[in-house]
Amino acid sequence: MVSKKTKDNYLFLLERALLNEGIKVSFIKKLQFWFPLLINILNSKYKIIHFHWISNLAGFHYKNKFKSLSKLLIFFIDIILVKLFFKKKIVWTVHNLYSHESAIKK
Repeated sequence: MVSKKTKDNYLFLLERALLNEGIKVSFIKKLQFWFPLLINILNSKYKIIHFHWISNLAGFHYKNKFKSLSKLLIFFIDIILVKLFFKKKIVWTVHNLYSHESAIKK
């Protein structure tokens, strides 16, 4: 997850609650275009990957349709690689059907 956490931010509150339960939480610091999940998995010991907002990971924010589709395909392959080779659990909490920043219109 990439987030600017503030004290009343949803992710800050979620992180605090998980830490109170003894669960270590890490946030992705920087999103690379190519396989950000795989790169972060290789540099960590994550057991569970929890998505909240996938628009940046899946390329929904790009106005260029080719770039958006390319990023979506990379994201899909990234998930498959992480799931198949590293046997990580993946959870996605869907907050919005459409991202507020999305170039895709309802």
